[in-house]
Parts: sequence; structure tokens; C-alpha cells
Amino acid sequence: MASGNVPPPKKPPTAPVLAALATSRGRLSENAGPLWADLWRRFSLVALICVGAVLTSGLWMSWKHVGTIGQL
Repeated sequence: MASGNVPPPKKPPTAPVLAALATSRGRLSENAGPLWADLWRRFSLVALICVGAVLTSGLWMSWKHVGTIGQL
């Protein structure tokens, strides 16, 4: 197959997803705001812990495999 005959990738259907989100917003209860705020707060804590773990493990591995900055 020639490289010029490759079909372009399909775009995800964003319009139906946005329409579903827009219509479901009106059906949210009074407690939806605090619930979403709590979910985002918990997610940001988990994300911060994950970034710290990746950073720590990356520094450890680079120190173990490279040793010093002069060896870079």
C-alpha cells in the first residue's frame, strides 16, 4: 500500500457528547455542585501524589543510571 493512499483518521463525535452534557445539566440536583467540587478536590490530590511519585522515581532512576551531572 502506498503511503499516499492512507485515509485520514476519523474525528471523535464531539457534537453528541456536548449535546448530552448540555441537556443533562438541567437535571442535576441541588447537591451536584458540592459533589463535583469534592470530586475535583480529591482528583487534584491524587494527581499531585502521582506527579510526585513520577518525579521521585525519575530522579532516583537517573541518579542510579547516570550517577553525576558530569556524566550526562
